[in-house]
Amino acid sequence: MSKKQLAIFSLVVVLLLAAIAVVAWQLWGGGDADTGEPLTDIVATVQPPLPTVLATQRPPDTGVSGGEIAPTPAPTPQIVGDLENVAASLGLKLDAPPSLAELLEKYPDLADLATNIDLTDEEKLKAAYAKLLDLYEKEGLSGLHEFMISSGVMAALNLDSAYIDFVLAYEDGGLEAAKTLARDRRLLTDNEELRVILILDTTDPGEIAALKQELAAYGVVVLNEYENQLEIGIPLAEIEETAVSEDALVQLVQIAHLPHVVGVRAPEFASSDFSQIEGEGAGITGARAWHAAGYTGAGLRVGIIDPGGFANFLGMLGNELPPGERVFIPDWQDATYLDRHTGEHGTACAEIVHEMAPDASLYLVWAQTNIELGRAVEWLLAQGVDVISYSAGNMFEPIDGSGYSVELTQKALAQDVLWVNSAGNNAETHLYMTFTDSDGNGWHEFPNGDELFPIGTGGVIDVALTWDDAWGGASENYDLYLFEETADGAEEIASSRDFQGGRAADEPVEGLQGSVGVPGTYYLGIRAASITRPGQLNLTGYSNVVEFAYSMPEYSLASPADAPGVMAVGATYWRDDSLEPYSSQGPTTDGRRKPDISAPAGVSNLTYAAFGGFSGTSASAPHVAGAAALVRQVYPYASAYEVRDYLMQQALDLGPAGFDTGYGAGRLALPAPPTGTEPPPTGAATAFINDVWVEHNAYVAEVLGMAIHVDFNALNQRDRAGLVTAAFYDANGAALPDRNGRYASGGQVAVSQNFTPRYDNSRYTDFVLFMPYAEMDLSAGSYTLSFIVTVQDSGNALLAQSAPEPFTLTVSGENRAAADIRNIEVYHNIEGGMGILIDFRALNMQGQEGQIHAYFYFDDGSDRPLQDFNDNYRTPSGKVAVGQLFYPRNNNATYTDFAIYMPYAELHMEPGARYYLKFYLVIWDETGRELTSSKWVKFWYETYN
Repeated sequence: MSKKQLAIFSLVVVLLLAAIAVVAWQLWGGGDADTGEPLTDIVATVQPPLPTVLATQRPPDTGVSGGEIAPTPAPTPQIVGDLENVAASLGLKLDAPPSLAELLEKYPDLADLATNIDLTDEEKLKAAYAKLLDLYEKEGLSGLHEFMISSGVMAALNLDSAYIDFVLAYEDGGLEAAKTLARDRRLLTDNEELRVILILDTTDPGEIAALKQELAAYGVVVLNEYENQLEIGIPLAEIEETAVSEDALVQLVQIAHLPHVVGVRAPEFASSDFSQIEGEGAGITGARAWHAAGYTGAGLRVGIIDPGGFANFLGMLGNELPPGERVFIPDWQDATYLDRHTGEHGTACAEIVHEMAPDASLYLVWAQTNIELGRAVEWLLAQGVDVISYSAGNMFEPIDGSGYSVELTQKALAQDVLWVNSAGNNAETHLYMTFTDSDGNGWHEFPNGDELFPIGTGGVIDVALTWDDAWGGASENYDLYLFEETADGAEEIASSRDFQGGRAADEPVEGLQGSVGVPGTYYLGIRAASITRPGQLNLTGYSNVVEFAYSMPEYSLASPADAPGVMAVGATYWRDDSLEPYSSQGPTTDGRRKPDISAPAGVSNLTYAAFGGFSGTSASAPHVAGAAALVRQVYPYASAYEVRDYLMQQALDLGPAGFDTGYGAGRLALPAPPTGTEPPPTGAATAFINDVWVEHNAYVAEVLGMAIHVDFNALNQRDRAGLVTAAFYDANGAALPDRNGRYASGGQVAVSQNFTPRYDNSRYTDFVLFMPYAEMDLSAGSYTLSFIVTVQDSGNALLAQSAPEPFTLTVSGENRAAADIRNIEVYHNIEGGMGILIDFRALNMQGQEGQIHAYFYFDDGSDRPLQDFNDNYRTPSGKVAVGQLFYPRNNNATYTDFAIYMPYAELHMEPGARYYLKFYLVIWDETGRELTSSKWVKFWYETYN
């Protein structure tokens, strides 16, 4: 019998004699360095012990990151893209808006405006405007806005900001530009009059009549009046006669300060016009100017995923939506069904994308469940979309940059597709609290001290409770209850009491959804069923169906708006740029800043004309998605992250100066249209290295080593793989020899990683290589070493090379445990399972207990771990795995055909399908420190009904 046959035979024997085999194995011991004989009598235990530290380990797959600020370093090195240099090459720059103090220090002549602005004298008002205009020209709209708000000038002028924008548009582009802005914001009547609403301090007919006479003197027409409000129209012909924008401002200010006028605001509309409706967003955000310059999104593809549906979209083709030849749906969805039998939310979103990028092609996918969402993403990526717009979110995820929907966004970003997501509408229906129980009765005390929290509903309940615990393996147990008021007190009418006991499927979630019958006020209660510590509670209500008595806007994001790299969009009211009170706010629960940007909501829209317009961050997100399509048309060589950063840099800073967790970087505001695009470089493939730096004592998957960071450009290598390598040398410049075949290149110690540029001029600002110290295989002592970084093209031609980077390394005299895996073989259909035979070596482990484990994942591009469902063959967090102990008898122990057995049933696959899976191996010492890991081992098998 051969060694392989003997190993496989042992796997079968263990199924019958597992207990005896385990005892024999434990008594026998480990490998023999002198003979190197195979230990084929070491067999798998039925339920291997797995240390907790194993639960999250996995091989480092190369990913892409947008350079987001994270609270702790990512465990896997990432390739990072950055806009900095692209922005510089385009002449773009983003500066935080100066504070009022900084502006006054820089422009001391503004001090009088900050303390006193004389509105009684026309010439003084013009002089004040001249100063404001000068500030606008030097600091831009954000600087002007900051000064006017902080100094009180805006309040003194008594004007809605829409009219300030009107005047500035007049200054920049003349009356036609001002007219365009007024039309986009629905400030223009059919008779070309500028609409203005005057709020009065009187309802006296005589006083109002006198005011009307004064208005007539300015050529103003009174359009409507109601109680203490007048809607007036200022003929544009009257404004045109003033010839200059300062006179237009003077006229507006004078009207705003007539007797009994205490406020001026833009009008609000409830549209019932079902002909073609142009929303206000394209004008407010600057997109109309890009259209006029020829940038309309032509050639770009925008995917729109929506859980509501695309009702009535067929009748809009060629009008509110692109013509039929530029609108696509998946082959598994029926156009007629979508048009007649689904909701219309997605149609409303598509209208806005089309308005922002009228010549882009749209790809519409109706996706309600997580499975449908995954399928939608897969289809959109196969269609080659450039942007994905997703105006939806999930309350049942951790909001910490992880979770199912987050993983889908990262899949899109890895293919350089920008994902734009609504931030959510939960700012007014959200609480973020530490569990408090001062009286010890188990019921949580809400921030106001009560144990019952009032909510209002029209008859439907949709509330989610999550907390800080493992997503998969949650063991802190809370329950959520719904009560109604009765004559006898609070009576429970519904509850969610899922058990969280550390099982694989246990997640820190409780939810109440469905009808409660009668509209009115109900009460929520949270009870700690079994906890070991006070948890951080996240209580969120779906804002369309419930109202909270009070709320905490912070941490109210809906996932995947929390995903790294995703462009999360908050909502501003289109008329005055105020942050919508419902707009979800950050940060994420792991401390990252979100949302990234904000955009208009409450805009005109044919789909929602009967409701007066399209509100919510659902309306804001497609504005940004459409703008991204315009930017990608102009700058086709910019990455998704560069487009995102470009839009954030150009945003109009609102709210607190700089980035904040309400507006993000500010409201979407495209700059003046570019005059030309950056031509792609031509010629042979080349590269240049900008910088190299080292981070010592870094850990990846519990392995100690050095992280080598490389900043480089790759030119003319679009869609062709290249290779970055760091090769190591001794003090004499001789190549450091490799001794185990790992982390090697041509027989010397080295670490390499592939890259594939998407553009002809791609820059990688933080490309990371990780080198374990142990792989240098040095004995105890102090060493002076160096490494050289090289960049090669797909044909291994050298494109760039760094200077030698010296460093010192001290190796302790301790003989630390080490291991290496030489070979892995898999044998299938052994008593309903698979046998894994491993050749490996264990060093400096004599008398210790070692462990070797296999961790199983899907090989479908998602890299999702398999989940356990019966508490067998699992890690403590519920991931499918199998392990084995070994006890080396010598400090240099070699194991050949070490056997691990995995029953197919424990992979938990549904019957009747073929599955593509993979696993990798990890060897641990007795302290739980990882000694080595293998590459992926891929396999498939079929299950039968």
